[in-house]
Amino acid sequence: MEATIRVKLPDGSEREYPEGTTVLEAAASIGPRLARDAVAGRVNGQLVDLRTPLAEDAELRIVTIKDPEGAEVIRHSAEHVLAEAVKRLWPGTPIDAGRQDHTEKYQYDFRFPRPFTPEDFPRIEEEMRRIIAEDLAFERIETDRESARAMVDACARAGVKLGVAYHVRWHAGHRALAQECDAGTFGELRHMRLHWAFPAPDASNWRARPEVGRWWSLAGVGTHCVDQLRWFMVSHCGEIVEMKSVISNQVFSSPHDETAILSFKFESGATGEICTSVVFSGPRRMELYGSLGYALCDNTLGPRGDGRIETHQGPLEYTPCNPYVGEIEDFVAAVREDRAPEVDGEEGLRNVDLLLTAVGA
Repeated sequence: MEATIRVKLPDGSEREYPEGTTVLEAAASIGPRLARDAVAGRVNGQLVDLRTPLAEDAELRIVTIKDPEGAEVIRHSAEHVLAEAVKRLWPGTPIDAGRQDHTEKYQYDFRFPRPFTPEDFPRIEEEMRRIIAEDLAFERIETDRESARAMVDACARAGVKLGVAYHVRWHAGHRALAQECDAGTFGELRHMRLHWAFPAPDASNWRARPEVGRWWSLAGVGTHCVDQLRWFMVSHCGEIVEMKSVISNQVFSSPHDETAILSFKFESGATGEICTSVVFSGPRRMELYGSLGYALCDNTLGPRGDGRIETHQGPLEYTPCNPYVGEIEDFVAAVREDRAPEVDGEEGLRNVDLLLTAVGA
């Protein structure tokens, strides 16, 4: 017998649906006009997208284009259209970040080789109109570990190159620092620490909602940090053999991590630490300690390719560059040379597995 759930609507009426019915399907059952105007839903007070399945009894309100929060959803969608328009007009343009608050406006930051000019705006607006006219679906795609494993295996069977975009590896200063490690400048590596905080104003961020995933601060930068830790340490210290975590979520009472501290032990006895947070600010910092010296990297983590690196010998000089260019060039070379990219699907999946294990998922 098919499992059913009961849904209470704002007028106090209740409806029964098969378990797994989406918010959009529920809206369509109420009326075609409501489904046409719907842009999101609120399930037990939480804002969710239209394709969110209803898994249990709940209170449901359909958010439409006439609601103030519906306008926020539309601005968020327009933000993605803006990003797609810029990518189509100037292929290869790295996207930095959009806004978290869409109550008044939307925006996207781009790593563009020059400032945008007033002459660019009509071109962007026209391209956005063309994209909207294509009537493309806005679809949230979820995947689990098994699906990721299947994708990696399918690419291997088909001879398709699969790379994972860990752009932090391609920071020019980090590349130079890795060379110093290989040269023995710091002696035996003993400890590495990564601190990456990006404060959120409230719990409205999509990563804070249980319907969208399982992590918040870790979802943004967690696997980037794990990859950076392994990239520097594994070749010198062996693989990770022990992991522990402390998770806090009491500021916003989110179901997900607001601050996460992960600790690691390597085969050699060396240790590592990752701290991510959405509840406080501070420099993005990477620290490396060895038997002969140390390196302190301030604000080198992130998309911009800049920041300062200080070692026990003084500043480590490097020429800032766009880190996305390096990862793209490596992937293109991997295809041309018929080799694996520096970070292939197996490596990306290994980082996710380690993160899952570290937080006990």
